[in-house]
Formats: sequence, structure tokens, C-alpha cells
Amino acid sequence: VLLVGYMAFDSFTSNWQEALFHEFGATPLQMMRKVTLFSTCFTGLGLVISGDAVTVPAFLARHPDCAVHVLLMSACSAAGQLFIFLTIQSFGALVFATINTVRTMFSVLLSFLIF
Repeated sequence: VLLVGYMAFDSFTSNWQEALFHEFGATPLQMMRKVTLFSTCFTGLGLVISGDAVTVPAFLARHPDCAVHVLLMSACSAAGQLFIFLTIQSFGALVFATINTVRTMFSVLLSFLIF
């Protein structure tokens, strides 16, 4: 059930993003800025509601090595998101879905072989 939901939402998202590129002429950087703004607000609201808005920064201050890892992971995630938007804008949602499916298949295969 979760895999079917993942595939449905994943295919919807890339097609919707392609429509935004064509319909409104958005650039990948504009798309990334809007997604990041929404994600920041959504995560910030979750931290405030859960009461962790103070504990998370305190934890990162006590563990600077973790803060470095969080920053590196954020930078890699941002670069990956930018490449996703560039791929969808340049080649369309179908090519992106194909690339993503092949990448996922290789990831599962490698995980199976290694572990």
C-alpha cells in the first residue's frame, strides 16, 4: 500500500512541476526557493507544535559534529533538488521518472548485494 502511494504521489509531483514550468515559466531556482520556503515553514511549525524548537538547536550546539553533518546533508539535498528541477524543466517528467526508477532499482540491487 505504501509503495503504491509513493509511486502515485511521486508521479503526480513531477508532472505537476513540469506543468508549473510550462504554464508559469518558472525557473528551477524559483521552484527551489518556493519549495524551501514551504518546507521551512512546515518543519518550523512542526518543531513549535512538538515543543522541540528549543531542544533541537540546543542539541546541535552541544554536538557540533552533528551540526556539520546536518549542514552537509542539507547542502547535498539542495544540490539534488536543483538537479531534479533542472531535469524536469529540460527533459520533462517522463525522463525524470525513468531516471528515478532506474536509480531506485540500482539502489535496491546494491543494497541486496552488499547487505
